[in-house]
Amino acid sequence: MYERERNKQATARGITLVEIMVTVTIFAIVSLGMGSMMGTGYTSARTMDEEATITAVAHTLMGRLTSIHFGTTSDELPSEDQVQEFFDEDTDLGSISFAQVYLAADETGYIGFSIAGLGGYGRLVIEQDINGDGDMDDLYEDQDDLYRIDIYYNNRLILRTHRSASFVEDD
Repeated sequence: MYERERNKQATARGITLVEIMVTVTIFAIVSLGMGSMMGTGYTSARTMDEEATITAVAHTLMGRLTSIHFGTTSDELPSEDQVQEFFDEDTDLGSISFAQVYLAADETGYIGFSIAGLGGYGRLVIEQDINGDGDMDDLYEDQDDLYRIDIYYNNRLILRTHRSASFVEDD
């Protein structure tokens, strides 16, 4: 009978300090893991938003390049105002031709641009090297009516296409 009383006291006594410490430690580990996951999730969401913005700007720029008249490489060099008008954010693309955009590339071979609100730097590359192999020996290369267009942002290719002159050019 004495043994029975002792067992009742042991179970009614409550939880020990060791049990509390184990519980608090487990809670802390779980909380730190969840906090880390929230930080990673926020970073991923921000990166995805930036990628969507960069892709949208690249598609807009590509749409502008395919909607202006083609022109010829004998066109005069575009003025700074013509280039600025083409790259600004309004819908008026100005009077620049595709060939003039090609001619506007400086000695580096590209036209640089940035996107408001984002860090980094974009490059618009227009080349006659159609397959990008570094030479002009292949079929259809080094012609004035066919170009490869690459849009890079932070040295990463975002969008690539080709543009050719129309059979009938409507100016």
